[in-house]
Amino acid sequence: MRRNALIVAVSVLHAPFGALGFPMQQSILHRGKAIRATPPAGESREERLRRRELARQDSNSDADKASSEVGTLVAQIPCACRSGNYYGACCQPVHESLGKIATPEQLLRARYSAYVQGNTDFVIATTHETHPEFTPDLDAWRAELTGFIRSVEFLTFEIVSHGVVNATMEMLTWKAQMKVLPDLLSPEKVQTKEFTERSVFVREEDSEGGGDGRWFYAGGDEDFEPTNVLVKGPKPKRGPGDRGNGDKPKARPKLKARTVAARK
Repeated sequence: MRRNALIVAVSVLHAPFGALGFPMQQSILHRGKAIRATPPAGESREERLRRRELARQDSNSDADKASSEVGTLVAQIPCACRSGNYYGACCQPVHESLGKIATPEQLLRARYSAYVQGNTDFVIATTHETHPEFTPDLDAWRAELTGFIRSVEFLTFEIVSHGVVNATMEMLTWKAQMKVLPDLLSPEKVQTKEFTERSVFVREEDSEGGGDGRWFYAGGDEDFEPTNVLVKGPKPKRGPGDRGNGDKPKARPKLKARTVAARK
């Protein structure tokens, strides 16, 4: 009985691979010995090799078709930047080009989508070297971004205004809502906050000297006070020395438009 169960188990393990068309030689256990499946009667060695090659090609074709279908489905989902367009017609081309083909508004939307998707490499690749948090330690930067992304749930995103400073600098004001620590806290303790920032984007010439240059996110404008407003959830507890600034964002280095221009 134990030997029969082993034979059945081996047959089950082999069945899925055969169903997928992979070229393989099935074997079964018979009294402790492996016996290869007998090829069709009268089949020559050349015919057998040809049959295996056709099976391999069919398998590769099926895999390519499946991959293409998955890519098509991904492109047809609504874009995370909430533009109302499909991902394939919105942020996907910007992600695939690492921002090289984006306008400042497209880049801002693509960066938000990258945060939603956890695409830290895109966030890093499109950040200007003058950004206060720019660092050559990419592993530490990725870890910090990943920690932030995992601690929030992105809810809404909206571009409020767009201003052109000059040919190499533009500013966009945006706001976004997100839940803070939704996976760690009970629902009644989760806070929903709305953040607002006026972002500075600068254009750098291509290293090869061609095209119209490439846009990067350089940080928040120093002349604009970002907001961090509690929209829903429990208010933070205040200590004896708190003057009521519980929802005020912590101080961080700001970027003034003319400072970026001076650094270029």
